[in-house]
Amino acid sequence: EKAGSKPLDRILRKVRGVEDAASLLAFTAELHRSGLGALFEVGVLPDFKNPDLNVAILIQGGLGLPDRDYYLSDGEDQRAVLEAYRSHVARMLALLGDGDDRAVAGAAAVVDLETRLAEASRDRTAMRDLEKLYNRLDLKGLAELTPGLPWGAYLEAPDRPGLVQSS
Repeated sequence: EKAGSKPLDRILRKVRGVEDAASLLAFTAELHRSGLGALFEVGVLPDFKNPDLNVAILIQGGLGLPDRDYYLSDGEDQRAVLEAYRSHVARMLALLGDGDDRAVAGAAAVVDLETRLAEASRDRTAMRDLEKLYNRLDLKGLAELTPGLPWGAYLEAPDRPGLVQSS
């Protein structure tokens, strides 16, 4: 409580330094190496069709709420959770020093971005379908699939220990 947001200063400075896709992916790599999730998840699993081969996997992510339906459903319960989440994000931004108007606008931007990510995400049923999940690509194929994302910035980001300050 005494430290306030000071333990987050290093991360927040890095967030403010993101100015393009390359710096975003480099920062995301740094977060991942520090054990913090951002945008997507990365892991290693046996290949679904060749279990003797381990492959890197990319998994959808970037949502603050547990499921895409909270963002996309017209159900009353999901809408109530989404509004409570928007208020929570605004409170967190205010605790970091944003004024009320800026915190509300920032929360709206966060929820809008997460909603767009939810729209691009697969639903729970599709996430259980191994055939739909099997999209093995090499780096060239990944670059062709996502031409706006410079994956080299992610893969070549230096390992910088100490992004997360311990208490």
